[in-house]
Amino acid sequence: MAYEEDKKQKNFEKSLKIFKAEINKLKQQIENNEKELQKLNLKLLEAEIANKRKLEFISYLSHEFKTPLNAINGFTSLMLETELPRETRLRFCQNIIKASEHLCQILENTIETARAESDKITLYFEEFNTAAIIKEVLAVLEEKIKEKNIKVIKKLTNAKIRADKRRFRQLVYNLVGNACKFNCLNGKIKIKTSCEGKKFYFEIEDTGCGIEPQKQTEIFEFFSHIENQNIDNTEGSGIGLSFCKKIINLHGGEIDFESCPQKGSKFWFFIPQQAAIPVQSGLSVLNNTK
Repeated sequence: MAYEEDKKQKNFEKSLKIFKAEINKLKQQIENNEKELQKLNLKLLEAEIANKRKLEFISYLSHEFKTPLNAINGFTSLMLETELPRETRLRFCQNIIKASEHLCQILENTIETARAESDKITLYFEEFNTAAIIKEVLAVLEEKIKEKNIKVIKKLTNAKIRADKRRFRQLVYNLVGNACKFNCLNGKIKIKTSCEGKKFYFEIEDTGCGIEPQKQTEIFEFFSHIENQNIDNTEGSGIGLSFCKKIINLHGGEIDFESCPQKGSKFWFFIPQQAAIPVQSGLSVLNNTK
């Protein structure tokens, strides 16, 4: 009798052990399933965010296109439908040219950024004077600077670097353009360049609307844009800063910023004075010896 009871007890303990092992397996499976579900939910959220940004990008890009297109259509219609003095027709033609140039710039920036995002871009390396390029950009943006009566304070070192001159000009144009666009009336822009070691540094500070904290973590993402309700026409297409970061990284440099809402932003970047050829899939680099 005792033997039978002992046997039953052992069988029970064995079954209990197997049952506990099965429960542990189920628990582990449930934990694994929960982790997989979390991963799927995260991917779904990322996809939703990406899709939302794409829609925002299309919306804001459409807005960017409408302004110059409306100007072209409007001035062209006026010239065709009415008899105008020669001086007025000339002024309208100049406005049409400016609007066309603006539209071309938007398209070029969009294409260049798309190429940079896919690394299908060619860099033409040559030596040039950075101060001269920055002054050229300021001359191009002179009207925008005057419109807001912005005071530009610049401290430029007469540095020569070896990099892609055209894309360096685009970097400066985007950063100075943003400093103008998001600045306030009678604001200030400070531009400073320097050379430390073998690196060229560029710094720009404005007194504009700044960037809200929740936007700061995504400011360099492709479909990100800055928007401020207190300044008119501050919507951006979300490609400028993404383009800047990509081109700077391809040159072997880095970009960063600090910003305070309603007080302004400061951006800075560095690139090597003698940029090395980056090892990047799909990237072409040509040396221009002109």
